[in-house]
Amino acid sequence: MQKLSQRTGWIIVAVAMLTAAVLGCVGLDDQMFWDDEATTAIYARNLINQHKMTAFDGTNLVGYSLGGGLGEDLGQELRVPPLTAVWAALGMLLFGQNTFGGRIMFVVAGVASLAILALWLRRHLGRRFPWYVPSVVLALSPAYLLYIRNCRYYALAVMFALLVWMFWAPGKSRRRAESLADDPLNTRCLLRYAGGALALVALMTTYYLGAAIVFISLPLFFVHGRYRQPRQYIMLGFMLAVAIAYGGWILATVNPFAASYEGEQWSLNGHFASAAWHLWMFIRDLGPHEFFPWLLALPLLLPWFTPDFRSLPVKSSAKRQGVEKGPVWFQLGRVRRLQPLAVRGIVLLALALLYVGVAAAMTPPDMGRGNTGEMRYVMPVIAIGAAMAGVSLLILWKCWRPAAVLAFVLLVFSNVLHLGFFGERLDGQRSWWPPTLYRYVHEITHDHATGTESLVALLRDLPSGTTVRVWPEGVSYLVYPPMFYASELHYCDQLTDKKPISQDLLPLPEYLYWERSLPDIVLVPAPYVGAALGNLAKRHKGEVYHMQKAFREPCGYTNKPEIVVHQFEALSSDWRRYPGMVVLARETAPAAVHKVLLRDHNEAGSRHRLGMIMSSVKQFDDATNYFAAAIEADPTYAVKYIELGKQAATMGLNDHATALYVAVLMADSSRIRDFLNRANLLTIRGAPQLAISYYQSVVVMDKENTSAHVGLGTALWKCGNIWRAERSYRKALEIDPNLPSARAYLGRIMAAAGKKEEAVVEYQKALQLLEEDTPLAKEIRDIIKQLQPQ
Repeated sequence: MQKLSQRTGWIIVAVAMLTAAVLGCVGLDDQMFWDDEATTAIYARNLINQHKMTAFDGTNLVGYSLGGGLGEDLGQELRVPPLTAVWAALGMLLFGQNTFGGRIMFVVAGVASLAILALWLRRHLGRRFPWYVPSVVLALSPAYLLYIRNCRYYALAVMFALLVWMFWAPGKSRRRAESLADDPLNTRCLLRYAGGALALVALMTTYYLGAAIVFISLPLFFVHGRYRQPRQYIMLGFMLAVAIAYGGWILATVNPFAASYEGEQWSLNGHFASAAWHLWMFIRDLGPHEFFPWLLALPLLLPWFTPDFRSLPVKSSAKRQGVEKGPVWFQLGRVRRLQPLAVRGIVLLALALLYVGVAAAMTPPDMGRGNTGEMRYVMPVIAIGAAMAGVSLLILWKCWRPAAVLAFVLLVFSNVLHLGFFGERLDGQRSWWPPTLYRYVHEITHDHATGTESLVALLRDLPSGTTVRVWPEGVSYLVYPPMFYASELHYCDQLTDKKPISQDLLPLPEYLYWERSLPDIVLVPAPYVGAALGNLAKRHKGEVYHMQKAFREPCGYTNKPEIVVHQFEALSSDWRRYPGMVVLARETAPAAVHKVLLRDHNEAGSRHRLGMIMSSVKQFDDATNYFAAAIEADPTYAVKYIELGKQAATMGLNDHATALYVAVLMADSSRIRDFLNRANLLTIRGAPQLAISYYQSVVVMDKENTSAHVGLGTALWKCGNIWRAERSYRKALEIDPNLPSARAYLGRIMAAAGKKEEAVVEYQKALQLLEEDTPLAKEIRDIIKQLQPQ
């Protein structure tokens, strides 16, 4: 890592920018917007079409949290500054109102940030530092590439934060005495002041929280002596004055504090608890999300812990000369000279920690409630981590070059140095293999269908004006992507009657109000079908909703940029882990009989998915009917259901297994004898839990089969379910009162319950039905003697 010419360094930065541009643009429109992206895109489209920032386009409204985030004019969301939508609108003007147009300008900002990072580090760390290396690291960071591909503020937050820090850096190092003699009001200084203030204003127009954090971080740099000079103090004061003035204008015109999100309750104790929780989440997830290479913080300590071998006593000048010129010892001695550079690296580490600390303290309590940190709030930390990594790599290079090369390879092509292997991946693969960069490249070069795409494809085929609800009401769970891509439909539940609205905008369509909407189509994540059906019956009495369709592809945030929850490839159709969306249609709505809802491309697969959904909400009779329909459409499902039934029984899901087995028997009743024999064998072999579902399926298909009732009772008895076992035996005796085995087993249950007299009665009835010389008869006589008083 020898010192290169400035020209060569910029060539390396340019190559890094070109690489990031390619990795950022390939497959940029393969996957549709997720809901936050779609919100930005809708605002951008409204800005282009109506020439103003508005959430209402005349038909649909972006009313997150029932309009709680909007002002009375239903303009921009109060907590979201407008520059992100303006930036997206610029891309749409250039490339069309589509996915690519909405995202491309953010990739441009992310690529430009690589050059700004290099400029900042040249000014902050000095020209002798390989300032181009962090740009290479950042260009190959899969986390960074995922974020800058989003139609969100992430890339802009990084770009403007780096611009603020770049202008803040005083540039060429000089002694403090010389710095004090500088004219702090010369042209160059004034341009720096203006550039820093404009960058801060741009950041405030992009991301309020990020702007506050970046400004608070500036005094941290006073640790360096060359920052402690009059021009820096003047610049800080000037930027503070500009921020106060612009912030006052924002409060007067927009006032982010006026936002009122549903469920938000602010209290001092609650805020402290929330801040502590967010701080823990941020620090914990910096590594797994591949934001910060924690292990590369260790080389920053080497300049203090590496002995100066040149100062060691030696017996002769020849040996001393060998020590000084030896390739290893000589470099180890030079590491101690890097203490000033290491201090600057430690300041970068402190800057990252300060960033997450302030972000945790300032994050509203109603935000970031997931099981992972909302790392988008601290997006610039990725760039800080790359900068710190560059400092550590230089120290390792001065110490032992192979170590630096190995660290660089591990940093770029794995998540080991980030400690990313501590994170659980949504894709089910190991967290550390294959490497994340490989997964990212594989994803952008291999398109796959997502739940959002399936959802939008169906909605686009529905008649214009169909009213659509995405359950639960008032929550933006997958509602805004359809609103962007299928804007001719009417989307419900975006407002509440309690929301104050300017009289100039009234009246608004009824379907926008949560209290008044009557949806034709309801889209529900599979696990919530039961709750949604109950909610519909309660809210819309007299209206009947039917399940019409179920999507194969998973629903949810599987294409959000967070690495640990990102969908790097198509997920398996595991309905218990990755549920799809279900379409409920109002019986009297015209859309209910539309062709797109009547038949799937894969009828068997659709019926199977509906069956799994009904089983998950414990509507097993309906589940059986769907499973049977799937077998009718595709007979191979019979074999599949037997295997699924075994797995379900092993997990203790006997009713689910029974639903599957009954469907198999409905398709082929000749299997009844085989199922009964298999159940008897499992009971004999000591696996009664697995036998229960087989017995239950036979009982459903052949209600008069006494052998199945008795066998079921025995399996239940062995599993400890005595009450259900007794009921099975009594059912068998209702069918055939002359079953000695059922009488004997019923007597056993009475005896176990302490009802000795009733047990003796049942045993005596069984004995009357048996021949006297049978083993069972002899056993019963012995039991009766034990039960009867002497």
